[in-house]
Amino acid sequence: MAGSDEERADSRGRISRDSRTECDSLRDQRRRGRRALRIALAAAVLAAAVIGCLVWYGRRAGWFLPGWIVWKSGERAAEESGGDGTGGFRIMLDKREARVFSGDVCVWTSPAELRVQDALVCDIDMDGFAEMILLCWKVGRYGLSRPFWVEEDEKSWSQHLFVYDYGTDGVSPQWMSSYMGTAVAEMSLGEMSSLENEKGGGPCLLFQDPAGNMSRWYWDSWGFTRLD
Repeated sequence: MAGSDEERADSRGRISRDSRTECDSLRDQRRRGRRALRIALAAAVLAAAVIGCLVWYGRRAGWFLPGWIVWKSGERAAEESGGDGTGGFRIMLDKREARVFSGDVCVWTSPAELRVQDALVCDIDMDGFAEMILLCWKVGRYGLSRPFWVEEDEKSWSQHLFVYDYGTDGVSPQWMSSYMGTAVAEMSLGEMSSLENEKGGGPCLLFQDPAGNMSRWYWDSWGFTRLD
């Protein structure tokens, strides 16, 4: 009987030790599982932050602009005289940026938020002085002001046509379009006939869309109107 009691006590002791060992093993597994989960969550948060930063930077840098855009470079236009007798000026395009030179001096650089696709110089409003016309891209459809029914501007890139004056006070904005509503792959200068406007002809803009379709636009008091 005594032996049996000792055996039962020893057996209970072994069971108790085995139970504690098993519990300790389960606790270790839970701790390792929680640690692995925390590491996985931290890695997911970090990856999301990195991806978010890349998307934000890529959007600002223009990574997601349409692939059909041809970014022009080099000297795109020159004029013998600017407004107010300021003399000649020329536009240089490089790395999606426009710079205006008077002689060898750079007098203006396009704003950092713009990506300049092309540029022209002509007296588009027929006031006797040449204007600079930029075909460009920016984030959002509007500038500092927008229609009262638009609560918040868009965050995507859109194409715009900006017209600048050049005078004794340098380069100044004359007309800044909101979103154009038509895709322009190529821009060039054309001429209207004497029957096409009340001033008896004059310059117009030729737009070619990515599909190759052409349209003509002329300055109509305040903004551009499509001819055909």
